[in-house]
Amino acid sequence: MELDKKLKFSKDVLELRHKEQKLICLQRYEEAEVVAQKMKKLEEKETKVIEKQMKKHMAKRETKLRERQEKG
Repeated sequence: MELDKKLKFSKDVLELRHKEQKLICLQRYEEAEVVAQKMKKLEEKETKVIEKQMKKHMAKRETKLRERQEKG
């Protein structure tokens, strides 16, 4: 599906990824795990929103195509 190409996470997710990497470099693994869990939840939430938007977009495109086929 096109979802993989269109999937762009928010600044918050990117910042959490960066923070997790820093904590790993500092060998603060428990804190890194907490950050990773927050990041995972936020990514899942954003992915659901993006999937919903993509489905809506595809439904509109399908409707337009069906209308064109009926006319022509």
